[in-house]
Parts: sequence; structure tokens; C-alpha cells
Amino acid sequence: MKHGSNLITGIDRHLASWKSDDDPASGEFSDWIDTRGYPQLIVMDGGDIKFRGGPWNGIRFTGTANLKTNPYYNFTFVLNHREIYYQYNLINTSVLMRVVLQPNGSLDRLLWMDDKQEWSLYLTTQIDRCDQYAVCGPFGSCNIDSSPICVCLKGFEPTSPDQWRKTEWSQGCRHIQTLDCNPGEGFNKYSNLKLPDTRGSWYNQTMTLVECKKMCKSNCSCTAYTTTNISGTGSGCLLWFGNLTDIKRFAENGDTLYIRLSASELGTPGNEPGHDPENRSGDEDLELPVFGLSTIHKATNNFSINNKLGEGGFGPVYKAPLLRVPPR
Repeated sequence: MKHGSNLITGIDRHLASWKSDDDPASGEFSDWIDTRGYPQLIVMDGGDIKFRGGPWNGIRFTGTANLKTNPYYNFTFVLNHREIYYQYNLINTSVLMRVVLQPNGSLDRLLWMDDKQEWSLYLTTQIDRCDQYAVCGPFGSCNIDSSPICVCLKGFEPTSPDQWRKTEWSQGCRHIQTLDCNPGEGFNKYSNLKLPDTRGSWYNQTMTLVECKKMCKSNCSCTAYTTTNISGTGSGCLLWFGNLTDIKRFAENGDTLYIRLSASELGTPGNEPGHDPENRSGDEDLELPVFGLSTIHKATNNFSINNKLGEGGFGPVYKAPLLRVPPR
């Protein structure tokens, strides 16, 4: 079965839960490939999102790190001008398998155990509290291995510090320094993440990451970017506008996201209270080392004319003889 949409006929195939284990009437939960932006897997509780598996990254849905190559079935995702769908196929014909949206909203993959004559849980998408939709609010990152589980991303602070201290995280985080489309703004790189909610996002499957960064930088409302396909050398462009919501950190096998920050935010250490302690080395993930404005002032002798090398399309260029690049 194709789980998704036929864009030509308008047919949309999705899963719906039973009302209860023994009542096949329609329940409260449904499972969709949401196409309002870059397509992503979502489980709805009535009109609200309960769980978001995230967009397909060329290997798996970004929020389902446990969806891996195995001896029982293979899986694929198709996205073109005709269809958008997920599909899996058994490669071991001696087993029986099914995917069920349970009456409690859990999306489970079940394997038939012939010796016990029962269905056994093989895989479930919702593993811990960080799989609850947007538990840490906008610009918050959820890590089940941390205590508390919610932290603000680097360059952000709690929107409501009092609520944050009470572990009420729904209001999320805000920029420490407001973005103003200054040429000094750049991007901080985060690794091993579940990508944010892609509703309202924009994508292009043929662009390079360099082109993607350039497009995001040129649009003042663009807040983050990444590739759409991480397989091989990577390809495609995915842009976010506005708040970044429902981010989860994985220990490994997560995606990379580049978040727009002001020049001063790029120089902010990542281990202040309320900020992500796992991103202390965030500056080391940047393509180039980042220095604070005061350091550059000192290194160039307050932009002395004696240190001016010339001028180009981005403005004057200075040498900084006193600047020391930290070892990597």
C-alpha cells in the first residue's frame, strides 16, 4: 500500500485508529503524510498534532531514528509531481508484518509470532517524552538524556524564565539579540537533530547546500536551512521561515540543521544557564572560526587605515596581525 497522496487523482491514503481494541469504529487518531510544506509524517489527535515523525531525509523520516535497514522489510519514500508516498515491502516472505495505529495513538509495527500465535511489537515510533509534539516550544531542543529535558538552542533564551524554571516549556525560547538582516548574521550548525516542523517550509530537490545557504541568507525571513537528502554527498535545499518547533536531539544518526543567528549570538558560549550544554563546541562546527567584534577591533587596531588591505563587493578588508586562530 502507498501511504500518502496521489496529486493527479486527489486520493489520499492514511491510517486511522479504532475507537478501542474491540470497537472498529473510527477513533480519535490518524496518521498522515502532511504536504503543507516539505512532506512529513504526522500523527493527529483530532485536530492537534500528537507525534511528528518529520520529513524524509533520503534514508528515513528524520524523527524516527529507529527506522533502519533490517532483514525483514525494506522501505522507500517517493516525492515527485505525481505522487508523495511512503511504502514498505517484505523481503523475508516467511514473516507476517503489519503497521497499526493503535486506539491510544501509538504507531506500531507488529510481527506475527507463529509459536505464540500472537502479534509482537517490533518497532514503535513514539519512544519517550521528547516524542511529544513541541514539548519544548519554539527554538527549544528536547534531549531525553538531559535533566531537565528542555534547553534553549544556542543564541536563544527562555521566553518566560519563570515558567521555564517551573518546567513549563510550552512558550519556548526567543533570540537573545533580535535579527535585523545585518550582513554580519550567519548560521550555527547543529548535528544529530530531528528537524523542525516543516509546515510552511520551502524546498528544492536539486539545489546544493551552498546555494541553499545563499538563498536563506538573502531572505531576511529565513531562519534555518539544511539539505533534503543526506544520502551520499547530500543534495537539495529545505528552508524554514519563522519559529522552529519540535526539535529533538539524538545521540547519533540525526540530521544537521543550520540556524540563523546575529553576529553577537554566534560568539555566545553555549553553556550559560538555560542554554544547550551539549553545544559548547558549536563554534567548532562552523565552516570558519567566529570572533567577537571586540576581538576584531583589538586585532585590527580599531580598523586602522594602516591595516586596510583593500575593498571588495562586501566592503573593506583588513589584516589582523594580532588575531590568533584557536587550534581545532
